[in-house]
Amino acid sequence: MRKVLILMAAVLLAAVVLVGVAASMGTFWPFNGQTNIMRLPGVVEIQEVRLGSKIGGRVEEADPLLEGTLAKPNQVLVKIEVPELKAQFEQAEAQVGVAKANLDLAEDQYIRGTQLYPSRAISEEDYRQREFTYRQMRAQLTQSEARVRELKADLREAEVLAPEHVLVEVMSVRKGDLVMPNQPIVRVLRVDDLWVKVYVPETELHRFKLGQEADVTIDGLPNQQFKGTIQFISAESEFTPRNVQSADERRHQVFGMKVRIADPKGYFKSGMAAEVTFKF
Repeated sequence: MRKVLILMAAVLLAAVVLVGVAASMGTFWPFNGQTNIMRLPGVVEIQEVRLGSKIGGRVEEADPLLEGTLAKPNQVLVKIEVPELKAQFEQAEAQVGVAKANLDLAEDQYIRGTQLYPSRAISEEDYRQREFTYRQMRAQLTQSEARVRELKADLREAEVLAPEHVLVEVMSVRKGDLVMPNQPIVRVLRVDDLWVKVYVPETELHRFKLGQEADVTIDGLPNQQFKGTIQFISAESEFTPRNVQSADERRHQVFGMKVRIADPKGYFKSGMAAEVTFKF
């Protein structure tokens, strides 16, 4: 009889432990009913951007100390030597000056011709030649100005700039390196474009909607809550990734969801574990 009582006590204790585990696991416990609070574990993700130049050349400036620092919008990250391009630009600007002078002369001759031709002071052939020369000089000026704009755009590509407030993660070139056109040479993270990726069981998906607010915490600051908003809910189900849930929980069909957060002080880092709390 005593052994039976001990066995019953052990079973009761195990049941109590299981109930506690179920409560702590929240929605992922299969026998748990809906509650007013749901906590979902997730991982911090940040949008990555790869920067490069449309032109190639030798790297003139590339400070490796920029790695791991915040860059301001339009801050120069890498500068490429382009002496040939600069020479072409100067030559193109000079050609614009010549084209303008030729156009002014041709315009004067054409205007003079329109005054003389009606009285037959000049031949029709002379008049037509003046008109043709004027139009030709105008076309040459347009072409020269287009060439200057093209070269000016290429010269801007000699500097790889930060497109916005970004965190410089990798500078893959150093001073003296030769880079090819359209080759990514700097990897940055958009500090204003980060979110926590969580996974919601199919049976609980109906409780969530875009724009819904949540509280986010991270292990490094467990007592501080950050406001978040659902910005994306996947339209396709999947199995929970290995880095988020246990092997037993991966058998459940889930839907990925992104909770966007504001982090002006830079607490969140890509790959951090986070917990998102929803209140219904």
